[in-house]
Amino acid sequence: MMNLRIILLLLPLLAFLGCGDQGQKDLPWDIEKDWIEKGPLKIKVKLQKETLSVLDTQHLVLEIQAEKGLDIETPGLLERLEDYRQIPWRSDKRENTETHQFITKYFALQNFESGEQVIPPLEVRTYISSGNEQTQLKLKTPTLNFNLTPVKDLSMVERDLEPILGLVKPKPFPWGLVVLAVVAAILVIFLIIKLAKRYSKEKVIPPPPPIPAHILAWKELEALVERQKEGQLEPEVFVSEISNVLRRYIERRFNIKAPESTTEEFLNQLTKNGGELQAQKEVLARFLEFTDLVKFAAKKVEDEDVQKGFDFIKSFIQQTQLEAND
Repeated sequence: MMNLRIILLLLPLLAFLGCGDQGQKDLPWDIEKDWIEKGPLKIKVKLQKETLSVLDTQHLVLEIQAEKGLDIETPGLLERLEDYRQIPWRSDKRENTETHQFITKYFALQNFESGEQVIPPLEVRTYISSGNEQTQLKLKTPTLNFNLTPVKDLSMVERDLEPILGLVKPKPFPWGLVVLAVVAAILVIFLIIKLAKRYSKEKVIPPPPPIPAHILAWKELEALVERQKEGQLEPEVFVSEISNVLRRYIERRFNIKAPESTTEEFLNQLTKNGGELQAQKEVLARFLEFTDLVKFAAKKVEDEDVQKGFDFIKSFIQQTQLEAND
């Protein structure tokens, strides 16, 4: 009963303290271009102001719509806006439906040179697979022009400086809010201590031990073999997938965090400082370079290559897996 009273007392206090942030409101847009569409990709760009002062901030939004599952690349966006000073505004927004993905990128820009300003095209890329081929799809936004005017109130620039006659009266310190925050913090701490004492005597069940890396890899390989038997995987896709299984196994087995690294960076990290796989670096490099050709250069894969790749990863896991007593 006491805990219920405490919670009811805390609710209005916490609601009062959290009411200051009501979220970001959308802005009006003077320049809003039509959607540009090509295949499964659509992009749109809009600019907040067509004319603004050099002391103001310009807001730019890039909207992207694409089919779900496509990897969307927006490289070089910051470099394309290198002439502007970028300031924090909002984080990128990502939403998904059953069939599509929606990405919104937000930019807040400042430039202190008045006159006509140009924002160059922003390029969005993705890759579309068709059979054994992979095609790059590019879309560019139109060039955006806006005007920066000098300081609107010229008297602020031209007037003579006058000596300061007095101090500006400071705003009163919000003691009321501070007191409420302190009271709320004390009540929360009190409630946490009460709950901790109540449940401290209950036995805590430790989490189960993590599944060994080689067990996870065997399960992934078994799933790939089943899909191949059912005719769901082309040879090129199969080779690419077993390459991914190998990378995940190595990351788990040797505690390496490098999901976005290139093959060369991955191998260097794996074998630096005389790592456990120094002796196997060369054969690993040949295998991963071959799978990179299959992934990114659409290299034709023969049945013999599929079997060799599968045999290699099986042998590699068997040689490097941790034993039960390790």
